[in-house]
Amino acid sequence: MKKLKYFSTLLIAALAIIAAWLVWNYYTQSPWTRDGKVRAEQVGITPQVSGSILQLNVRDNQLVKAGDVLFKIDDTPYRIALLDAQAQLAKTRADLAKARVEQSKAASDAARPAKSLAQRDFRRRS
Repeated sequence: MKKLKYFSTLLIAALAIIAAWLVWNYYTQSPWTRDGKVRAEQVGITPQVSGSILQLNVRDNQLVKAGDVLFKIDDTPYRIALLDAQAQLAKTRADLAKARVEQSKAASDAARPAKSLAQRDFRRRS
């Protein structure tokens, strides 16, 4: 009889420990709040572009909100690339304008012999 009581108590204690562990594991894996919102404790942040960080506006584990500027990245390489692209665009536009002028001149030069021939034909027939 004593063995049965001892075994029953041990079994109930083991089941209680297992149940407590299952409940604790469930609530740590899927947090629950009263208002139904789940908030992240830590979130990884990665910028869309790479570069040197000029200014860091946050500390470790600081609470931030959406839209807060966390850091500023050096934009010098991107400004240089923009200026290079703008210069290349201006050069290409100038080359296009020059090509159009040369094309017009070539068309005019090609039309001169035909004009002279037409004038001679006109004079001969009139």
